[in-house]
Amino acid sequence: MPVDAGLFRGAHVDWAGLFRLSKEQAVAGIVFDGIGALPEDCRPPQEIALEWYVFVLRIEQANRQADAVLASLLSWHAVQGIRPVLLKGRGLARLYPCPARRQCGDIDLFLGQDYGKAKALLPRMQGIRMDAEGEKHLSCRYQGVEVEIHRRAACFYHPLYNRRLQVWVKQYLPGKAVRMALGGVEVQCPPGQFNAVYLLVHILLHFISDGVALRQIMDWAIVLRECADEIDTGRLLHELRCLGIEDAYKVFGYVAVCYLGLPSTYVHASLEEVAGRGDVFFADILEGGNWGQKRSAQGHGGRSWKKAWRNYLRIKERCGRMDGFCPALVRWYPYCRALNFMVKKLKGLD
Repeated sequence: MPVDAGLFRGAHVDWAGLFRLSKEQAVAGIVFDGIGALPEDCRPPQEIALEWYVFVLRIEQANRQADAVLASLLSWHAVQGIRPVLLKGRGLARLYPCPARRQCGDIDLFLGQDYGKAKALLPRMQGIRMDAEGEKHLSCRYQGVEVEIHRRAACFYHPLYNRRLQVWVKQYLPGKAVRMALGGVEVQCPPGQFNAVYLLVHILLHFISDGVALRQIMDWAIVLRECADEIDTGRLLHELRCLGIEDAYKVFGYVAVCYLGLPSTYVHASLEEVAGRGDVFFADILEGGNWGQKRSAQGHGGRSWKKAWRNYLRIKERCGRMDGFCPALVRWYPYCRALNFMVKKLKGLD
């Protein structure tokens, strides 16, 4: 939509605060493009504009590096006879007007049944540094970029809904992955129907434990809009019900529509009933920042039992404030996560 220049004319604008907020929400590159659409007399002072531009250049450089690493990894996997599916990240960036300015994170590659083969071969790859392994993925670092090799695309801590989630993933990956060119190489990416649910699962899991930023909501909103022709609404709503995440669809749909400007026609639900909760969750997004990093209570994760206990208490208190929201998942989340932590320790996983 066109930028409303009137919001930035005739009043003091805290440009330093807007810059800080855009970084906290991991959308500095997107906001910078928006500023470029303002009239000259409505733009930030030169000093802030230059600092912002330098930050955006770093985002673009990080994306170029991630693309180069992705191309190298895909080439290596092809030689080994393995065809990964690229989850989230750079695969979603292509949907943005300016992909280079979407702030990137790590690279997530789904291998499914080829996970064991890749796990055995990866340590032989020159320049790779192996890290921790969990029940979902193996972490490593390659040419300065964090990489996650997934055997599971995502996991719920609730046993029943996790079984449903794993069955659901197998309906799409790798069989229904779409081949496309990205950074000069061919890559497999999930279809829009999968991403409309999968990204919501990803958002929900991080929101429950720590929090998310506007970047994660924006990724999902972009998929709903740009992949609308690929999404079967009836099937989407059925899958949301089976996975117990209908509430998340409505609440984060409300945030996408009311705060990010996504046309409501792309969210197939009544949003008025969740307006109050949506406003509260939006405030939580602003307060916590990207992955909840702004919150004063730290000690997330960790390997010691003491840190695990503090983390459990923090998450239990946070879940208590979400009463009635995705109850099958949220109510049991702290307890199932604590049990999962103990099982992983017994199995030697991180």
